[in-house]
Amino acid sequence: IGIITMHAVAPYEFTEQHQTFVSNTAALVAGAIENAQLYENTQRKLNILTTLSVLSQTISSGLYLDDMLRSLATLTVQIMEADLCVIMLMDQSKGRLTVRASSPHFNDRVLNFQPIDVDRNVWEKLRELGEVSLHTSSVRGQLPEMNVYSLERLNPLKDSHYKTLLSAPLISGTEHLGLINCYFSKTHRYTLEDQTLLGTIANQVALAIKNSHLVDLLAQKNLVKGFFDDLMQSTYDSEDSLRQRANFLGCDLSRPHVVAMIEVSHIDEVSDEGRRQQETSIQTDDDRLAAHKRISSQIRRRIQDSYPGSVVYERENLLTCIICLSKDPTGGRLKTWLRDLSRQVRTEHHVDLSIGIGNSCQSIADYRRGFAEAREALQMGQNLNQEGGITHFNDLGVYRYLYKIAHMDDLRDIYQDQVARIANY
Repeated sequence: IGIITMHAVAPYEFTEQHQTFVSNTAALVAGAIENAQLYENTQRKLNILTTLSVLSQTISSGLYLDDMLRSLATLTVQIMEADLCVIMLMDQSKGRLTVRASSPHFNDRVLNFQPIDVDRNVWEKLRELGEVSLHTSSVRGQLPEMNVYSLERLNPLKDSHYKTLLSAPLISGTEHLGLINCYFSKTHRYTLEDQTLLGTIANQVALAIKNSHLVDLLAQKNLVKGFFDDLMQSTYDSEDSLRQRANFLGCDLSRPHVVAMIEVSHIDEVSDEGRRQQETSIQTDDDRLAAHKRISSQIRRRIQDSYPGSVVYERENLLTCIICLSKDPTGGRLKTWLRDLSRQVRTEHHVDLSIGIGNSCQSIADYRRGFAEAREALQMGQNLNQEGGITHFNDLGVYRYLYKIAHMDDLRDIYQDQVARIANY
């Protein structure tokens, strides 16, 4: 712990009693110091536990994401006794980290926050470090696991007065959500406890971000479902309010659109090698639903990338799409593009796509008809082509009437029996 000394003016000779006194005094002082350290350590752990409890309550409070992140950054500053905490989130579309919250709260001009472009290698390095915090004794110091260049790339503060950085990745499952950085004005050597503590906080923050994303996704999905239902059934209050809802979803109803319905179904008859792959990749209903969700998400992204302004509603293995034709006003290329998409998905995932397409919708009143046409084209197309394929409503021809006649009477008569004999022969 330390050392205690006793001095006297020379000449002076210390006796055995002096030595005993100093030894006893040293033991008492050491005990007092140790007790004080234990008390401070216990008090600090109590404060940490209390703040962690508040942090958990904040996560479950239902705040909007930005408000929640600011509160979590403030609590992190208290727990880690840091001078600044910065939470950055990953923009998946751009592969870039941007600052979403800081405590104390400063704007970008004060601290000169810079966006960070992150490549795959840096994220893989973070992933290798797992959920254990990255640490260094100086922002420009030497890291045992990551080199200085990699660490500098994850620092949004350039040429700041902060001396020490403690950093941890925000990871949920296999998804990289962002990064949390704690800055200190003084140089400090961190312990394993500090690393573990920030790692625990990072896990909680990642959980809060993921939950918020899921809530937003569910709300978005409900908005899309309600929007589609109103268009399909013509139950909207007014066209102006419907147009506003469409604009919120990124859909401009003043442009021409086509309604398409896409059903994903797994191939039953495949080669021996394909069957083995299918059996190993999809074994349970949960696996099948997860595969449908993954494939549906990929199809949705491809549609929206090739036809911007389109809206897609996913439900199990069925996708209902309102495809914007701003780049293809006549829709002449849509059928060919969907056929190519079907081939790609079949090759990549060993599934068939059955697609029904309606006629172009020029006004809001056309969409009820468009949904009905797409649904009928999908149903009849599945009966006419068991292996999936693209069916446009206008291609149904006379089969549209024969299909309805065949399904509107379940009672057999003498003519059906005679035709059945001929068919069997």
